[in-house]
Amino acid sequence: MRIEYGSGVVIEKSSPTLDRVSINHHRGPAIEMDLESSPSGQSLSAAGNTLNAIVVPSGIVRGQVLWGLVGIPYLVREGLVEIGQPSLTIEPELLNVGAGTLTPMRVVLDAAAPAGGRLIALSSSSSDAVKVPATVTVAEGSSSAAFEVRALGFTSALLSASHPELGSARAQVNVVSLPALQLDPSVWSMALGMPYGITVRLPAAAPAGGIPIQLRAEPSGIFQLPAGITVPAGQSQVQFVVQGLAHGSARISAQAQGLRAASVDVETSRMTLILLPHELRASVPIVVGDAREASVALSHRAPLGGLTVRIASEAPNVVGVSPAELVVAEGDYASVGKAMLQAKAKGQARVQLSAANSQDGYANVTVRSPTVLRWGFVDSQSAVVLGHQLRSVGGLWIERTVDGEPDYGAENLSVELRCVSSAVCEVPSTLTIPSGRASVEVTAIGVGLGVSEIEAKAAGVQATKIGVHVVEPTFKFADRYGTPWSGHRYMGLRQDLSLCFSVPAAHDHVRFVTDKPWSIDFDLSDQNPAGVVSGIYAQSSGGSSAAQSTISPGMGCSSPLFVGEASQMGRYRVNASSAGIRLAQSAVQRIHADRELSLGAACSDCIQFSVVKGFHADIAVRTLHLGDYEDAPETLTLKLRCVDAPICSVPAEITIPSGTSPWTPVRLPVLGLQEGTTTIEASVPGSQRYPEVYSVAVSVAPPVWTFSSDDDTLTVPVGQSSYSQVCIGKWDGRSYATAPVSVSVASSKPEVLRPSVRTLSLAEGDSCVGVDLLGIATGKARVSFEAPGLTPAVIAVEVLP
Repeated sequence: MRIEYGSGVVIEKSSPTLDRVSINHHRGPAIEMDLESSPSGQSLSAAGNTLNAIVVPSGIVRGQVLWGLVGIPYLVREGLVEIGQPSLTIEPELLNVGAGTLTPMRVVLDAAAPAGGRLIALSSSSSDAVKVPATVTVAEGSSSAAFEVRALGFTSALLSASHPELGSARAQVNVVSLPALQLDPSVWSMALGMPYGITVRLPAAAPAGGIPIQLRAEPSGIFQLPAGITVPAGQSQVQFVVQGLAHGSARISAQAQGLRAASVDVETSRMTLILLPHELRASVPIVVGDAREASVALSHRAPLGGLTVRIASEAPNVVGVSPAELVVAEGDYASVGKAMLQAKAKGQARVQLSAANSQDGYANVTVRSPTVLRWGFVDSQSAVVLGHQLRSVGGLWIERTVDGEPDYGAENLSVELRCVSSAVCEVPSTLTIPSGRASVEVTAIGVGLGVSEIEAKAAGVQATKIGVHVVEPTFKFADRYGTPWSGHRYMGLRQDLSLCFSVPAAHDHVRFVTDKPWSIDFDLSDQNPAGVVSGIYAQSSGGSSAAQSTISPGMGCSSPLFVGEASQMGRYRVNASSAGIRLAQSAVQRIHADRELSLGAACSDCIQFSVVKGFHADIAVRTLHLGDYEDAPETLTLKLRCVDAPICSVPAEITIPSGTSPWTPVRLPVLGLQEGTTTIEASVPGSQRYPEVYSVAVSVAPPVWTFSSDDDTLTVPVGQSSYSQVCIGKWDGRSYATAPVSVSVASSKPEVLRPSVRTLSLAEGDSCVGVDLLGIATGKARVSFEAPGLTPAVIAVEVLP
């Protein structure tokens, strides 16, 4: 039989018998066969073919085959034909990949690589379309190494791996338009040590026998997952479980024959437990007896099967917790169920969250005592005094407290108010204590004369009351600032005139205002001499006469008027009436010359003037104009006297030079003669500017030493000293000697404490003298200071080691 003029004979996976066959004139080899076929035959011939041979590919014969064709020679086109297990192989030997994909393959050795590893050369017959790295190293002790094939265009390529000692291996890669696998992780960020699902999806249902899927993670050691799974026949998806082993991220890949590989990047880190709401972690206090809902939140979605979180209080007597466990459902970030935190007693409790493979969470929960409302009133008065038909402003507030202290709460607190008797008083129905504040002012109106109570209450807070007494208001005369008249005014300066509400027994810091206008009429009376003031005016200078003013709504005083200048010294009163009814009459107002003398203690911090019996102290004499200090406008000669001459003595006359500053005043020496009180008077005879008699009260104190500090005990270490000083008179009434005074100092125990000197000299004009006390030995001693005419001073001293 002859076979001629074709492309040759091809034998694939078959075992034909060819006897007495001539194969001639073919484009290609006479016969081409694979490594799985076993043909046989005798008396074969070949002529005129491109290759007059039986061509076989390189590769590995893994099964039992028979090459039984006789008459035409066998030819391996390229490479080697190996029998049995080869020294070097590429897996898989045939791979269909999709264009644009990166697909893993590997080289496999028949034995572990020796020391230093094996460097395997790689190549591709179509390097433009199918790329492989130039080499891959099989690590020492390993028998395989992975490499990646990058498919760039639709083609087929033969991949080769070679080593001088191991020979070569080949695999075929076909770049085709493959249907793709798909990987869908349930979450992208997984909690370390917890199971999560990843679903592999096929483009179509798996055929009979199913489709095996190979799985891997790079780098290894981050995730644990199966090496492979099978999508059962008739199914298009299957889920496998991964679990994080170490903190980090990895790429998980899925590969199957005839399908384009898929991969996803996932990460894993430690699960953290969080107690909600945030206020618990921020230590916002809860109140004894209250219950607070709490839930659990997770830093990652809950794993397969959900996550059970244990919740417990480390101080259950302060904060109780129920239930002891909460479950976060699979895939959720927070528990649906709630735990109740019951505040049982004042204190702090650490509420702890714990779960397997998780970072514990906690919150330090503060439990405080309940809020108590408390009335506040100036000077802590127990009852509120209101003026009839007037509104109080200031002086009364409602305060929220905890354990008796103001509570600056983080939330607004609405307080309900009411007067128990609406016929007596009226208050706002509600007030709000703002967040961050402890109290709010309460205004009240005196509706009718009588007594009642104001009640305050708030949600969850016990009510509290304060007494109210409504009385008829009176009136007071005051200046434009509401300051009551002193009864003292100057000839050349108009006097502010306002009429203000005054409520008997009410505190001065509480203002009372009207809700309706009051028209006030003023007039002058009891002028002495007659016509001493010119009238009442609308302005502080100039302007026309005005005798009427108004207390406007929301105000407590009338708009100011002004009593005119006086022609001479004298006195008068002012009357106030409304609608023909007299409301008030002022006290007598005394008119003084515009210039005065001021007599007072020379020391800046002394309130009253005093002098020690037998010694001197100074009075400062200053000049004033319209109540303010001024330099002396002229030289003044003052006549002086102690009203009760046996008590004190002063010079009969002193002179104040013209221009003397009030800050460096002339000093008037006063000698204390005997204990008691009296008055010193000063006058400037014949002066029209200073026509009055000016006076100051004087107190003569007992002749005693006093220590410069308030302590009557002292401590001194052994070997060291401490300074002790005594003075004539108390700190607010120091006196001085007009001649040197000898002061003796003595210790009751010289062996324990010794003064540095035994005799001191108080110099003329001085008030104080002191000494160093030396500690000699541990113990206690008393040190005395004595001088003629003065009661001794004694101080107790302890000498310390």
